[in-house]
Amino acid sequence: MVCPEDFAVSVTDEPFLLEGASPEGGEYLYNRTPIKVFDPYEKGKGKHVIDYYYSDDITECSNICDFVITVESQVYAESTIRDFVNIYPNPNDGNFYIRFSQLSKKVKYKIFDMKGQVIKYDNISLIDSSTIEINMGGAPSGIYYLVIRSGEKYIVEKIIVRRSALLNLQSLCVVW
Repeated sequence: MVCPEDFAVSVTDEPFLLEGASPEGGEYLYNRTPIKVFDPYEKGKGKHVIDYYYSDDITECSNICDFVITVESQVYAESTIRDFVNIYPNPNDGNFYIRFSQLSKKVKYKIFDMKGQVIKYDNISLIDSSTIEINMGGAPSGIYYLVIRSGEKYIVEKIIVRRSALLNLQSLCVVW
């Protein structure tokens, strides 16, 4: 049994069909769930282990191998939209704004935690220039990555959430 070699893709690459393992006819799995197409944008930045499971009905033998797809968030100068996006305040308490100007009418964003888990995402329709408010709910203090895509252009920004211990203490005092 042979799995593909580990490889890297960009978060902006198009989704692609998983292939290259042999013998053919097995099943690709991501987090123990069958998968046929890998979408780098959906999976987010980080290392993603793909298992390939093959079972031979005649010999009743089965085997599994794995390979890693690393999704990188490299931003290249020709594909940046940094000049058209303003994120503020940063650091923040889990609430912040994104101001857009001169972008296409359809914009997507995703927020990932340090483990690569998607915390929040949305598709936005813009009118000329727009400002949207992002509320990360109860996301704990920490570093997050915001990926904004407009057509083929994208940006990856670090978002720092700092929850105030004083605010948490005050909310406890209100109960009394």
